[in-house]
Amino acid sequence: MKTILFSVLLAFSATVQAQSVLPEICETSLDDKVIQLNENYFIKLRMISENEYTLKKQESSHLAHKPHKGIEDVTVVKRILGDRFIVRKGVSIESDGRSYEENLYEITFKDGEKKWFKEWAGLLFFDSYFPEVEVLFFVGGHEHPLPYDLNDSTKEPEHVGTPDYYNPSPDKQFRLNGYYHGQGFSVHFLERWDSSKKRYEFINNLGDDGPYGDFNNAGAWFWISNRKAIGKTYRSADDDDCDQKYYEIEILEKKR
Repeated sequence: MKTILFSVLLAFSATVQAQSVLPEICETSLDDKVIQLNENYFIKLRMISENEYTLKKQESSHLAHKPHKGIEDVTVVKRILGDRFIVRKGVSIESDGRSYEENLYEITFKDGEKKWFKEWAGLLFFDSYFPEVEVLFFVGGHEHPLPYDLNDSTKEPEHVGTPDYYNPSPDKQFRLNGYYHGQGFSVHFLERWDSSKKRYEFINNLGDDGPYGDFNNAGAWFWISNRKAIGKTYRSADDDDCDQKYYEIEILEKKR
């Protein structure tokens, strides 16, 4: 009798342990949704499973874009850009018990326009230069990025994006872009190659409300074709398994 009871208890314990490690069945069946980006472009959004995301990522690994490399040594950047990037040493100041050097930066764009930046208590400083795309990258308060495209003085930093996020489609006609907005939040947007201007032009941010609200913070994008990409939401250590969501987007163009 004791032997039977002990066996039953073992079986019950094993069942409880198995149940405690079984993954939850997460919501992956929301209907496809079409989101309008502007008058000409839309994205078809579909929630997918982790298995589908992983499989498609593996199958399309040959399409992955090689990341751009940045140069963080300001001395090297000054040597490369010459008069287009001038750093004037400023005065040293004390703030919050730390010493800062308020350097003055002067950058000259391809069209001759100039911009000046002054460091302030370490809240604005040079970060890196990406020579492949000619982007100078500064960082402001709360790690907010301030990238500048030396080929286009009219482009606002939020439309330049961070080169680490540059992710062109296999045929280079579209590009996923973005930047870290600070406080754990990233912004992602879509661009279209303009052959007449020979540059990528901003279409719109990738974002939506309602049941697809998490899509606003989706990243880790991988192209699986010239018009389709997959991504997943960011997941913190406090999130459970179902807080990780996976998406597929397809770019749709209005017939002209």
